[in-house]
Order: sequence, then C-alpha cells, then structure tokens
Amino acid sequence: MTAKVLNNMLAASHTAMTRLVLDWGDTQGVDEDKLLALIASASGQNWLASGFDAIEFARDGFGDDNSIGILAKDVSAALYIAPDSNTALPEAVQTAIRQLKPRVKS
Repeated sequence: MTAKVLNNMLAASHTAMTRLVLDWGDTQGVDEDKLLALIASASGQNWLASGFDAIEFARDGFGDDNSIGILAKDVSAALYIAPDSNTALPEAVQTAIRQLKPRVKS
C-alpha cells in the first residue's frame, strides 16, 4: 500500500505539472497536440502527457469524487507517512491538483 501511495503521489505531480505546461502553452499559442508529441518524445515524458487523449480523467477539473480528487487524497496519504522535514513539494502538488479546472481541447 505504501508503494502504491508513493507511486500515485508521483502521478499527481506529473498531472499537475503537465496541466500547467499545457495551460502555459495555450497562453503562448503553442498547439496542444504538438506540445504533447514533443513531451512524449523528450525529457518531459510522463504517463499522463504520453496518453493524454486516452486517459479518462486527463482533462477533468478537481472534484472530491473524481480521479483528480483521488490524486489529491493520495498525496494526503503520502503526506501522512512523510518525514516531517520534507513536505513542501508534495503540499504544493496537492494545492495545484485542487486548483485544476476542466481543460477543453482547443
């Protein structure tokens, strides 16, 4: 169970950062499909970005009862077992996940 929670915390960080990158790309006029293709073949590669259009929850906003909400809960579970001195980054990820709005394909 601990390994699952830690893996899901990593997935939460990928989700938060991928969504942020896509949002920033939008503000700069970067085509979403081209950016995702680049990410899939470069150093930013991650599960969410590589399967963005196939992952059911990829475009969801935060909701207590959806997969994005479950990611926030998984980060909470990881924080429960974390060393007290090293929680700033997971807490920031959890905040970012809770702030996700639905993403409409442009």
